[in-house]
Amino acid sequence: MVDCDSPPLVSIDAMRSLARSVELDAGHVITLGKPLPDAVQTVAVPDREGRFTVFGQTTALFGVTDSIQIETGGSPLYPNSPVVRQIELIYPGHHFETLAARFRDVFGSPNMSAEAWANRITWMELFVAGRNGAASVTLLNLNE
Repeated sequence: MVDCDSPPLVSIDAMRSLARSVELDAGHVITLGKPLPDAVQTVAVPDREGRFTVFGQTTALFGVTDSIQIETGGSPLYPNSPVVRQIELIYPGHHFETLAARFRDVFGSPNMSAEAWANRITWMELFVAGRNGAASVTLLNLNE
C-alpha cells in the first residue's frame, strides 16, 4: 500500500546529473553499470579480485589521467560479472584544484562532503592523493 501523502519518487531525469562514463583517448567509453567494452585492454591488479588497470588515458571532462583502475562485479549473486561498478582515476601533481573547479562548474556545489557529489545511482568523489596536489576521482555505481 502506498501512502498518498508521501512525496513522489524522484525520477532519474529530475536527479542531479553526474558523470557515469569516462572517455578514453582511443575513443572507447567506460560506463558504470555496463560491461567493459571488449576493445578496452586491461591487466588484473594483483591480490584484488575484480580490479583492473585500464590501458589508456581519459579525455574530455576528466582531463588526462596518470592511471585508470576499474572494479567489476557488484552483485553478491554475480561476483565475477564484467559489469563496471567503480572507476578510479589517478592524476599526477597539481591537478586537485583544477579538477575541483571543473566539477563545481559542471555539477554544482558538492552535496555529500567537501568534494563529493551523489544522486540515487552515482557517487563521485575527488580526493587529495598527495602533498603535491595529486588527485584521485572515484565514480561508484550505487544502482546495484
